[in-house]
Amino acid sequence: MPDLEHKQALPPGHQLGHYRLLKVLGVGGFGVTYLGEHASLGHRVAVKEYLPNEFAVREGATVHPKSPADREDFEWGLSRFVNEARTLTRFRHPNLVRVSDYFEANNTAYIVMDYEEGESLDRLLQRLGTLTEGQLKRVLLPVADGLRQVHAAGFLHRDIKPSNIFVRRLDESPVLLDFGSARQALGRKSKSMTAIASAGYSPPEQYESQGAQGPWTDIYALSALCHRVITGKPPMEAPRRQSQLLRSQIDPLPRLAEAGIADYSPAFLEAVDWGLRVIETERPQTLDDWLERGEAAGFPSSKQSPPSAGKQAGRPALPEASARPKAPKFSSFGATVGVLAGAAVAAIGIGLYFALVDWPQGADQDQAPPPASGLDANPVGGGSSLLVVETRPDGVEVLVEGQSVGETPLELANLRAGIYDLQLHHPHYETVELERQRLRDGEVLRIERTLKRGVGKLTVLATPRNAWVERNGKRLASRTPVTLEGLPAGPLELTLGADEHRTARVQAEVPKDGLGQLEFSLERIAYGTLTLELIPADAKVTLPDIGPPYSPGMRLPEGRYRVVARRNGYVEATREVAVPGNGEARERIELERRRFAAGDRFRDCAECPEMVVVPSGSFQMGSPPHERERNMDEGPVHQVVMARPFAVGVYEVKFAEWDACASAGGCRGHRPSDGGWGRGRRPVINVSWDDAKSYVQWLSSRTGAPYRLLSESEWEYVARAETRTPFHTGGTISTDQANYDGNDVYGPGQKGVYREQTVPVGSFPPNAWGLHDVHGNVWEWVEDCWNSSYAGAPTDGSAWEKGDCSDRVLRGGSWNNKPRYLRSAYRYWILTGLPISYSGFRVARTLTP
Repeated sequence: MPDLEHKQALPPGHQLGHYRLLKVLGVGGFGVTYLGEHASLGHRVAVKEYLPNEFAVREGATVHPKSPADREDFEWGLSRFVNEARTLTRFRHPNLVRVSDYFEANNTAYIVMDYEEGESLDRLLQRLGTLTEGQLKRVLLPVADGLRQVHAAGFLHRDIKPSNIFVRRLDESPVLLDFGSARQALGRKSKSMTAIASAGYSPPEQYESQGAQGPWTDIYALSALCHRVITGKPPMEAPRRQSQLLRSQIDPLPRLAEAGIADYSPAFLEAVDWGLRVIETERPQTLDDWLERGEAAGFPSSKQSPPSAGKQAGRPALPEASARPKAPKFSSFGATVGVLAGAAVAAIGIGLYFALVDWPQGADQDQAPPPASGLDANPVGGGSSLLVVETRPDGVEVLVEGQSVGETPLELANLRAGIYDLQLHHPHYETVELERQRLRDGEVLRIERTLKRGVGKLTVLATPRNAWVERNGKRLASRTPVTLEGLPAGPLELTLGADEHRTARVQAEVPKDGLGQLEFSLERIAYGTLTLELIPADAKVTLPDIGPPYSPGMRLPEGRYRVVARRNGYVEATREVAVPGNGEARERIELERRRFAAGDRFRDCAECPEMVVVPSGSFQMGSPPHERERNMDEGPVHQVVMARPFAVGVYEVKFAEWDACASAGGCRGHRPSDGGWGRGRRPVINVSWDDAKSYVQWLSSRTGAPYRLLSESEWEYVARAETRTPFHTGGTISTDQANYDGNDVYGPGQKGVYREQTVPVGSFPPNAWGLHDVHGNVWEWVEDCWNSSYAGAPTDGSAWEKGDCSDRVLRGGSWNNKPRYLRSAYRYWILTGLPISYSGFRVARTLTP
């Protein structure tokens, strides 16, 4: 289609940031995709522009909502488009589209992706009609492996179909494109599009705005794709099938397993039928479930390369280990089209290309050249073949006809043509014999193998004789001496321990197919007792650095111990107590009663957040109709009464506080990335609402005090601190007062700095109640479910637990937002399980007498 027909598109030659646009690659309902070129580096990219044609239009280079009524949908969709870009930058998989950059310009946003050449699976199927089982697996397994990474991060694709799978020209590997999260989200917001679905490939739940979607949704689409490849057409639309079943009629889609389709195993077809079940709870619930069933049904393991295609009618068999004969030029694939694909390439077994194109006539691919004469079949030197060997692990010795030629990863050139026996050898792994491997002049023989770890035996002799033996936390033996069998060959770390002896980590060497021996003497330790006098007597005592709970007169190894005493309504006390060997330690701990008044600052424990008490009172929640850049969901304005004082974190929760939780066994052990910006006093990022809830649960367990997330009304109450202006700083805000995108201004004022990352908490002055960073730095999760207005909202400061509870509310804006998003009244929401680089949280604590 000529660029002139794309009236909404930017013209060729337009400079967009670092990129010069060359032409339009495609136009869809929600945007335009361009072929671009990096202005200084010169490499080509694909640039996707957010331009929803339902409610946006371009004027010059700038994109605007079509009308004031469309503004909310436009901005809402734009935020989801940017979220999609940030999501995709996290994925690094050779079979997923790779996003290298995203930015905002022209009042819209752009996603930059690597550009490669290839052809869509849809176009291949138009030409070929159907594929064999082996050919289908070469597409399915790499895509499913990439999709597993997407599901593990808490996302779905939602639009898997042949047109969204491309085959790279460079190495014939498939790549999954066009993540549909932004379009799905727009469907939920827009009045005219309540659901987004692709006919034949989408399950019933995608036809409903509130359908229960999950990994099973993408599994249906993958199974529908298999149906298209196997039969030549996609399944009938899911709502038709659902309608028949609801009327107690037979499913109108015939089961593939009962159709007796040639070239497909019944077990494979059963797996596809399972994924196509209409009721989502009857489908596989995870990709691992489906792939494990598929493996039992004849799929290769998802952790292995796809199998060789084998012999097909009119086509020679492909040799194992990717020994590729010369093939026709790629032009046999038809017209070249742009692929938005990752530059990283991973080997996926024998190439898809060779499984789909016709071989040149008259070539006898099975006839190999004879071994080189006069050299005892030694291929090294004097030829034009190339041997490439990659193994897991690296460092495997490669032998050709018994001669060592190097260690993996290995690329060996100048080899003579012939058929040779190869051997892969490693002292700790089982030897792999590769007989009759064929080297051809001018071609590459690529071999990829994962070696199986060898096993051996180890006799453990310890002093004392009743020592126990563990490996990776698993008890292997309860007493020594013992001979342990089936251990992995090579260096091995074991843990030895016994009563009244110091536990020790010991290095051992296990011989492959042999018996090794380990002798070790554990160090004896002395014991004493600990008794505490507590005031009040019912205070709870923990020894956080050791396992057993405290009891009076408890017996402990000689040493110094941290003792923590706490009781609700009292200040936590921490002591360090020395327990003598063969003696008794006695300690008196008297707790101080806690008193709370507005403005008081306190910590319930050394690693707890610093809290400040805010007074009771009332305020007008929401924004008045005349407030600049007000959104509809900020009203109606209503009075909220806070009947009792409560405490709130002076700062957003810091990395140091989160890491203390994870180190103590809380926070689900999650250690989120800091993006390379630093930890310590910077606010924790990359945490979801679920993560934030796990932190306050740990904090409550740690202190015995009722910690929680703020409600949305509590957040706005403490952020305003008795102000009614857009910010607690007044009618405007500057980058001297908060951390945000200073390239934009709110009302009259000067542009500021854009720091492009978080800053340590407390870097800016607090509001009138002593809270720092309520505007900017990171978005803050609150307890409430999402509701699109305040109609029916609680007026007592409690959290609103009704509405769309799969999305929870965030407040306050972040380091990468324009100032209008920092307003005290601005509201935002995200899926509860989504961790992002601009979200954190602040904690609250109910005050008890």
